Amino acid sequence: LSDLEIITIDDEGTVDRDDAISLENTSSGYRLGIHITDAGTLVPKSGEIDIEADRRMASLYLPERTIPMLPDSFTHSLGSLDPDAERPALSILVDLNSDWDITYWKVVPSIIKSSESLSYDEIDDALETTGRWHDLASRLHELSRVLRRKRSSQGAITLDQPELKLKVHASGQIEVQVRQRSLPGQKLVAEIMILCNSLLAELCATEGIPAIYRTQSRPETHDTTDLPELDSDEIREELTRYNITRHMKAAQVTTIPLPHQGLGVKAYLQATSPLRRYPDLLLQRQISSHLAKDKPSYSQVEMNSMAHRAEMQLREFSKLEGVRKRYWFLKFLGDSRIPPNGPDIFEAIVLENANRQTALTVLREYPFRMRVELPKTVLPGEVVTLRLEGVDLWRLLGFFVYVP
Repeated sequence: LSDLEIITIDDEGTVDRDDAISLENTSSGYRLGIHITDAGTLVPKSGEIDIEADRRMASLYLPERTIPMLPDSFTHSLGSLDPDAERPALSILVDLNSDWDITYWKVVPSIIKSSESLSYDEIDDALETTGRWHDLASRLHELSRVLRRKRSSQGAITLDQPELKLKVHASGQIEVQVRQRSLPGQKLVAEIMILCNSLLAELCATEGIPAIYRTQSRPETHDTTDLPELDSDEIREELTRYNITRHMKAAQVTTIPLPHQGLGVKAYLQATSPLRRYPDLLLQRQISSHLAKDKPSYSQVEMNSMAHRAEMQLREFSKLEGVRKRYWFLKFLGDSRIPPNGPDIFEAIVLENANRQTALTVLREYPFRMRVELPKTVLPGEVVTLRLEGVDLWRLLGFFVYVP
């Protein structure tokens, strides 16, 4: 497939590009290509790199450094879908009619060559301006809207939670950014990767390939009728997200294909990040074995063992990443937002102020939640002014005081 026009879409500065997208016109509509770097084949099973990747389980992304699952020399070269470089891949080819309905799809081993590496911002810009990538970005955006609408009709919950991104440079400078998941480029990639993973789950389920699935039950009923009358869509969205997420149950791993009701799909697995997640790499090997008409690389018992071990390690990774992010964000506030280095006043949205001594709030400027003492007369949905008086990096606390 090296003659296809293929693009990668990632964060600015990404060096381990593991997925790419193409979209061709056909006589009956379109052919979408979702191309995942074939790390499962590139990394020999039971070799030294594979054994160490198994131990590490995933890449650990901290603001101050990244601890990779695979060697940098591999992920930044052979494994990365860089422009103008031929790379082995697993390609999911999806035929769509003019209404974007799926008429046929298949998975094939392939050789691809990316045409361009684009950032999310560049995709958003391409949608707004004429240029080389405008038509492709527009069609992919239209497809993503159809995919999201179909998932929503099947009960999917789409929250578009903003993400706090932190990077600590060698100089000690702390760079803080807020990544909006509601922007078109973010939605586009998310929808196409959900489609890819759900189709691969369907393949494994139909063909009896031992696999690791993710399942999530529907959240308990959450009542939003008691929300106050709000003039701001921003505040209503923040309160709605909070009320939904506190009722949602965590996704579970299983070797049985069960619905992922949070995503609105019949079955779901994760195989699109084989450079940074070991279970994804294993699933690639399983699928490649099936395509080669060989016996599965791993038995059902082996996949079940890996599923539960991976779940425990990845949960610990998530906690550690959260702790480091909180530490560096508080250090950023202490260095730059306390006089004389900067203003110490913030606006925050009240999320909850009933069942505990302190109220739960979220800063409007950053997606950062903390508890603050507020009068009980202050209701959820109100915007309050807070003054930052100090930070305690040892206890990971920010001392915010209510300013009436």
